[in-house]
Amino acid sequence: MTTLLSDRPLPSSPILIGQESDADFYAILDAERPRLIRLCTAILGNADAAEDVTQEALLEAWRSI
Repeated sequence: MTTLLSDRPLPSSPILIGQESDADFYAILDAERPRLIRLCTAILGNADAAEDVTQEALLEAWRSI
């Protein structure tokens, strides 16, 4: 079975245990954004729409922290 997202763990980060840090969030964002775009492109079939959906999802993630 092929997976679109990596099975590797995310970088350990205080953000995951409630000690927010912009730098930690951006590190996770930089690591995972390309995979999210590929996944959204595969689902939507449109690279521009995938970029928009990914941006909205990451913005919601930021707001929820």
